[in-house]
Amino acid sequence: MMFSKDYNEILNEILTLYKNMTPIEQLDVIKLKAERPDIYAQYLTQSRPDTSVGTILFMRAACQASMEYGIRKTADKIVDQFFVETAVRRYLEQHASDYGVTTIGKTDSVLSQELAELKRGRKMGGNRYDYIEWAKSVSVDYVVANPASNIIINTGFAEFDAAAVVDSNTIVKAWSTDSVIAGANIHVNLDTIRRAYTKIRLYMSGAGSTTTYEISYSDNDLDWTVAGTITPSLAGWNETAWTVSASHRYWKITLTNAMEIGPYVTEMELWEGPETVSDADVFKLAQGEGTFDIVITSNLARGIATQDLMDAVYEKVSDSRTVCSGFEWGLRVLTGELLSQDIVLSGIGSNWDKGQTIDDIIAYTDLLTIGQTLYRSQLESIAVQNGADSASVVVPATDIVPVVNTTSGIYQVIRSDAVSIL
Repeated sequence: MMFSKDYNEILNEILTLYKNMTPIEQLDVIKLKAERPDIYAQYLTQSRPDTSVGTILFMRAACQASMEYGIRKTADKIVDQFFVETAVRRYLEQHASDYGVTTIGKTDSVLSQELAELKRGRKMGGNRYDYIEWAKSVSVDYVVANPASNIIINTGFAEFDAAAVVDSNTIVKAWSTDSVIAGANIHVNLDTIRRAYTKIRLYMSGAGSTTTYEISYSDNDLDWTVAGTITPSLAGWNETAWTVSASHRYWKITLTNAMEIGPYVTEMELWEGPETVSDADVFKLAQGEGTFDIVITSNLARGIATQDLMDAVYEKVSDSRTVCSGFEWGLRVLTGELLSQDIVLSGIGSNWDKGQTIDDIIAYTDLLTIGQTLYRSQLESIAVQNGADSASVVVPATDIVPVVNTTSGIYQVIRSDAVSIL
């Protein structure tokens, strides 16, 4: 409690002040000795005030301490009413009235807890850091992030129709496994927009399929890591989920066994998620007076947020900000515009771990935020940290500065494309 002090503590403080009283301040003593030796002589014989029990000073101090103690206790009770956690019933009901909460049938503790939760969820701010905080608190569940049909490449499946694979139509046949041998696969090259797929759904024309598919990913199209497997034995939708720690360029769905006759696939969905806001920034006056842009990056797809996530951020900010903090037409929620950059290094070092260098460079660029510069010196430092005796950046030739143009709504974010070491 902010005003709380024990009575004895107050009394001792007052008595101490009395004891420290002297007719002359210490800083004046030397001057007094030189200029008025007669008064100085009296000062030396001056005794300290008597504050023992029963003296006039003690009784004065006791009365003053009692008065101050009462004032402090009253002040504490007043302050307690400002907070729903400590307010008494009368003032709890006043808080409830302000928030439109009913009080009938609720105990003090239940009402206090309900009001406390309501207040914690109600942001009264509207400054730049409030908007960033609100944006970063947003997440959405799994989202469909299917590749375009023109980058879905079939090897070995019968009656394959790339357009039907991702056309949101569960009637048209996408592929069949009739007379197909194990190893048939669907290959996806996402190029610069890499994704961290975490779920696959396959729609089957009927039940009874014993085929098994293996979902794997790669960053070089050579070394593959299995993320999950699925045996779609049910008619309709079948799904499986897994976890990955990063986005990847290449994905492959491979048949691991053969089935001569059976139901066929009519639709495939690749999902990412959950999707969260990894970073956010606010650009004031982006579209003129009274406007601002909130620009977010995602934990998925190399930072490029889905429309679902941007919509969720818009809704969160609109619900949280105060009425006077801008107009609906003045708010835009955008995501970064991907600026892909090839990176080529050269250098020497017998203990240089080049593979780890490439991985670390990709990880470094995946952490760059909106408008953040890609520094060549940082790339060289990563190489040295991984054992290079010396290293230099061949590409890019200069530091890369992404474009931030609020008028046009362009907010570039840099990500590495192909990373190689000569």
